[in-house]
Amino acid sequence: LSTRIPEYLPKLTSRTSITVQSSAADDEVQILLEKARKLREEAAAMSGKTVEEVEEESRNQKRMVDEAVEKARKEREEKNGGNFGGRSNAQILPVPDDARAQIQQAASAVERAFKDGIVRQTIRFALLGQE
Repeated sequence: LSTRIPEYLPKLTSRTSITVQSSAADDEVQILLEKARKLREEAAAMSGKTVEEVEEESRNQKRMVDEAVEKARKEREEKNGGNFGGRSNAQILPVPDDARAQIQQAASAVERAFKDGIVRQTIRFALLGQE
């Protein structure tokens, strides 16, 4: 089995080793990178720009989004006295025993979070067996 270390991996020191089980994953990565390159070229052609211009525009958009997210996070921290995301004001709530109570508890939590300016949330329900 002949293995090849991809160029994008960091250079290894004499004390570091990697065992590669199969080159199938590397082949899949190369296929995906080629598809991404073709998509960038297609997007550039459709917009009448060079690939470099499209990539630069994409980096600028990502930077602007990252800045907006960071600004919103800082505003939320200031609004909540810097305790947002901390465990100092965390509450431990028991998981209700029935589905209706779980839904009610989740709905209340979503509403409270939305009022606090949190618009992206993950809700997990305990899966209950048939009663």
